[in-house]
Amino acid sequence: MPTSKAGSVTHFEGEILVENVRRFLAGEPLDGSFDGHTNCFIETGFGKALLIDFNYDTEPLPGHFPTSVGLPLLKESRLNHLGKLMFQPLYWHSLLPGHDLPASVLQCPPRQAHPERPMTPAPSIGSTAKEPTMSSAIYGGTTVEVNDEGFFEDPGKWTEAMAPEIAKAQGIDVLTEHHWQVIQVHAGPST
Repeated sequence: MPTSKAGSVTHFEGEILVENVRRFLAGEPLDGSFDGHTNCFIETGFGKALLIDFNYDTEPLPGHFPTSVGLPLLKESRLNHLGKLMFQPLYWHSLLPGHDLPASVLQCPPRQAHPERPMTPAPSIGSTAKEPTMSSAIYGGTTVEVNDEGFFEDPGKWTEAMAPEIAKAQGIDVLTEHHWQVIQVHAGPST
């Protein structure tokens, strides 16, 4: 299946990926419904850029993103160049760390530009990102520092022996072979 290398693809396919991990662990068939939704800035030079938005079935169309008064699609402009410059800190400091973003950033393009692409609800406007707080947890007899979402501050302290205890804390009583496959892919080779 062709997949764009644009970072937006990771964002748009994220929900399906999470659902597919759940399905894999449950031994259910995977969902192949990701439509290839992509948007990407293309620098054209002299302080201008294009913004394109498309999926597997729809070639890039004119319009605006993310709303009808947003950045122009398929039109070289200084505004698109500035949009790309503004997107860089948003990407590195909000999107990658998983902070909530304003609803207008997350909405799909208007229906008139992409009638086959459903509109998805976005998080509420006004949600604010908070700095992670440190606390500790004990797994397998080892104390580890974790952030407010439970992620290890030092992933190097993780061991396979901790996995069953962490799973129980997440409501998973028994780790199946599928669980272990996902854990081993994520954790890398055992030491």
